[in-house]
Amino acid sequence: MMVRRDIRRLLRRWGKADEEIEALEDQLKTIADEIDAVGGLHAQNFDGMPHSTEIGRPTEASVLKRIGLAERYQDRIAEITSKIQALEDFKDMVERALLWTSPDEEYVVRMKYVGHFEKTEGSPLTFAKIAQLMDLTERRVKQIELSAITTIAEKIEM
Repeated sequence: MMVRRDIRRLLRRWGKADEEIEALEDQLKTIADEIDAVGGLHAQNFDGMPHSTEIGRPTEASVLKRIGLAERYQDRIAEITSKIQALEDFKDMVERALLWTSPDEEYVVRMKYVGHFEKTEGSPLTFAKIAQLMDLTERRVKQIELSAITTIAEKIEM
């Protein structure tokens, strides 16, 4: 069974998982843009003769550049894609563990480690702010968080 410190660390990582996935997807987009930028395939790069359908040397060279660049980036693309999938699986694992918590426990965990309950923007909240939102004492909110961590520790598959 995991200790509280480990669960809290896991929950902090879970709270930032969407941001990390977004950054990785941006990396994939940047790689795709770089590949598209190389070679600049244009219709006028055919053999230079008007109305020709023959593939000319500039087009052939551009295609070979793009293929070479795509092959060089292939491992990086696979690595990023694998990281995204691992983060999605990690998020699902935490979400499954949260199903075992009470509504108050889930609310406290989401507010404390993600900063929102629904899929809206936000940043993690302090116990004091959560207590204010729930109209409870800060001590009671900490007790609820501890109870949630205990439940998550029992259900987590790590």
